[in-house]
Amino acid sequence: MAKNEKKDEAPKALKFPKETIAKTKRYRDRVDLVNALLEDNKEYTFEETDEIIKIFMEREVK
Repeated sequence: MAKNEKKDEAPKALKFPKETIAKTKRYRDRVDLVNALLEDNKEYTFEETDEIIKIFMEREVK
């Protein structure tokens, strides 16, 4: 029973470049935020993108 057992590992979330994320239906209403907050030449998961937007939106306004 020496099979490749990797049941303990969680599946990795898919990462996408900023341009792809900005084109999704999920971020249709926040395209400007996606383009302003995410870096070029870097890939993000949807969860990372959600967290970046959440942090930005919860900032205190000066």
